[in-house]
Amino acid sequence: MSITETLAALRLELQSAAVGNEEYAEFNKRIVNTALEVMGVRTPDLRRIAKSHAKGLSAESLLSLMDSINASSFEEVLLVGLMTGYGAFSDEERRYLTRRYLTLCDSWGAIDMFVVRNKKYATPFWWDFAVEALSSEHEFTVRYGIIMLMSNFLLPEYIDCVFAALRTVKHDGYYVKMAMAWLYAEAAVRFYGQTLQEVQAQSKWVRNKALQKMTESRRFTADQKSEIRGLKV
Repeated sequence: MSITETLAALRLELQSAAVGNEEYAEFNKRIVNTALEVMGVRTPDLRRIAKSHAKGLSAESLLSLMDSINASSFEEVLLVGLMTGYGAFSDEERRYLTRRYLTLCDSWGAIDMFVVRNKKYATPFWWDFAVEALSSEHEFTVRYGIIMLMSNFLLPEYIDCVFAALRTVKHDGYYVKMAMAWLYAEAAVRFYGQTLQEVQAQSKWVRNKALQKMTESRRFTADQKSEIRGLKV
């Protein structure tokens, strides 16, 4: 099947999956805060479509597909991102495709639905790529790096390096800072004392938002939440 035929088939499936989801489309566009057009295809359907079409697709074909989609469509952009994860690619191919995908992203949704927790990503290869992303000037590429660290590297052997890497982040974008706060809140579940000490080295905004997320979580005891509240600036 040619790229043109593949794209046509994908669009038909997207259109079919979006039928009757007009209210969801409006809601999702507002929540995700994207400037792209939103059809209203729900995430399980997007994953199903992506998985079925990623089978047997070469990295070169997916790259051509990325270059052919309507980059103004939230679903088409996310779809090729999901296909990057589902395809049988080498690490080098997947990294190249991820770099291309990230240039299309304009929202946290395109990142957070793309990044998954999987042991195949908890490797030095993907660690290096995640850290590389932290120095980008593109807000959502930096968010990608942070969400990758949170999803796959909050491990005893990596936690010191994760915290050190976060100290290098210079981007001041809202969705970067929210991702950092989220990571600290997740890290505190397993590395409580170390995380509370580390988060105090962050900006007032990130620190307070991370502490807020901790106090809103059911995974901390009443005594821990009392201590956490005492650290707010």
